Amino acid sequence: MQTTNSEDVVVQLLTLDHFVSHWQVMLDLLARQADVPCALVNRIDGRQLVVQVANHNGTHPFFASQSIPLQLNSYCANVLRAQKPLHIADATQVPYMNDNPTAAVGLVFYHGYPLYWPDGQLFGTICIMDYFNRPMDEQHSHLLQLFKKAIEGDLALFDQNVELQQLQQEKKYNHQIILSLLQSNKKPQLSDLLTQLMQIQQEQIQQNQQQMQLIQQRMFQTEYEQPLPSLTSNIQQLKQQSLCWTVLSGMLQKLMNEDELQQTRCKIGELTERGAYQAALLLRASPRISSTIPEAMTSSLVPQMLELLSCALSCYLLSHSPSRTAELSLSSENSESALQLCWTLFYPWQKKAETVVDNTDPFWVFSHYLTNSYGLRLQQEETTEKLEVTLYLALTTS
Repeated sequence: MQTTNSEDVVVQLLTLDHFVSHWQVMLDLLARQADVPCALVNRIDGRQLVVQVANHNGTHPFFASQSIPLQLNSYCANVLRAQKPLHIADATQVPYMNDNPTAAVGLVFYHGYPLYWPDGQLFGTICIMDYFNRPMDEQHSHLLQLFKKAIEGDLALFDQNVELQQLQQEKKYNHQIILSLLQSNKKPQLSDLLTQLMQIQQEQIQQNQQQMQLIQQRMFQTEYEQPLPSLTSNIQQLKQQSLCWTVLSGMLQKLMNEDELQQTRCKIGELTERGAYQAALLLRASPRISSTIPEAMTSSLVPQMLELLSCALSCYLLSHSPSRTAELSLSSENSESALQLCWTLFYPWQKKAETVVDNTDPFWVFSHYLTNSYGLRLQQEETTEKLEVTLYLALTTS
């Protein structure tokens, strides 16, 4: 577990590993109460389904960090595709399960549920399995649903911790912006305004830090289920305050900038990756982002525009993923007359429209606005395995 370095307030950074011991106790209890050899919590990780936690008190072939491709006809893959519970008493009697890799090792009984993040995106599954044909047991089903709610409560707590981290970063960023504006101000009429804003912001930061410390203390109580609704309200209030400072900082930047942004040679790989990670932060996603764009590749574009466009395109693709752990790839290719930059979201992804381009998607609309403003071109391609967007730039060399 990590902590942030701050002289004012320390917000403890949670990871999923923080909940593993909690889930382990639940799964061991679940396996014992249901009298099954196998109980699992799995999470989506790119194109794989990974075992997050497996029960210790049973004989089965699964272990933590083990993965299975989502393309295979496994029980949990069917749960995720249908996004509904699945009960199979005996997979050998179900025709569409004849190529199930889990049934092939003898686990013919399955009962499982999908797990969701608070925003409705898929996290993974919770399930029990057995080597013998078993009827549906309502008590065991009820127990599975209780543990499902408990795990989803942990995911909500994880989300709130992430939001606190974002708030802390945003406050620092906005404070630095106003401080730099104050130091570089050459407009006397803005000096008093900037000084006053700095003082107000300092007072607000101190109040927010006290709130964050109180929220954090409640987060790490042993029984945290009851405070969650009130925590959500408190965090939402902090987010609104942070948004106000972001808007103010942006307005001040416009006032201070006398000249238009100049086109300079910028590193494409660095800016596109930065934009993609910013998109992941905005969507609270945890995608695996890989880049094959050469570090030396540059383009004579406005750097801020390229980073913003990369962020918008990454948001567009990641918003089509049913999971927060999508696999996003950034790549480049030179043609005779243009440099092609590609953003690719690999399976699993959700097709939200039958048309080639979803003209109503706000990220896509914004991306088109940016590209049209600079005379660039976008193209989208979709298959059963991937969703890809290509940006065409004028060919330049390093």
